[in-house]
Amino acid sequence: MKILALFAVLALSATACSSGSSTSDTLVGQWDVTAIADSFGDLAPPVEAATLTANITDTEINGSSGCNNYMGAAVIDGSSVSFGPFAGTLMACADQAVMDQEQAFLTLLQTADSWEGTSEGVDLKTDGNTVVQLVAADTSLAGSSWSVVAVNNQSGGVQSVVIDSEPTLTFDEESSGVTGSTGCNDFSGNYSTDSDSIEFGDLAITQMFCEDTADQEVWMMAALADATTYTVDSQTLELFDETGSRLLTATR
Repeated sequence: MKILALFAVLALSATACSSGSSTSDTLVGQWDVTAIADSFGDLAPPVEAATLTANITDTEINGSSGCNNYMGAAVIDGSSVSFGPFAGTLMACADQAVMDQEQAFLTLLQTADSWEGTSEGVDLKTDGNTVVQLVAADTSLAGSSWSVVAVNNQSGGVQSVVIDSEPTLTFDEESSGVTGSTGCNDFSGNYSTDSDSIEFGDLAITQMFCEDTADQEVWMMAALADATTYTVDSQTLELFDETGSRLLTATR
């Protein structure tokens, strides 16, 4: 009877342990920032107009700092971490709150010295205090819609799309279909992915002529036809050809 009682206790203990939420066991991944510490050490969500992200590998970190993109080194040793120094784009944003937050965020990343997995994602810490909270970014293409902002001009460069032309990409939620606009004509077809590989096929397009976006349309359809790999995070989708050249950039 005592042995049976002991087994019952052990079984209950195992059930109790397994019923809790899982905790992230890796810092490597693509993350959205849900909160950063203010000057008083209190956690607050990012400014609504600014998306903060962190894409972390074993050796690098990059992402959006709300206004600009940043990149830098990452050193992960167990639960210890070090980020930086950083380089990045230098665009000025009209919203001063976004600019102030950008500087604060990058400073917090550089001061972080450890990380801890949580049921929601990962906390970055400085001297034991959480300074940045991360959750896994949605990197699924299914059901996502994108505004194309730049395409490869087939002359060795990537250039912004024609102002007010609004080219798009939309991936079906429950099938392998893709639809969109080149800024003039609408198109539809299918796509398939495997890890970071992507292939578009059976693309059909309407035949309206638009002089201002004629070149853009040729470039965009060529980008879809030539795409072999892609990267995606909560903010940006990029397509690349087999040589690694960037073909198209789109944002949510």
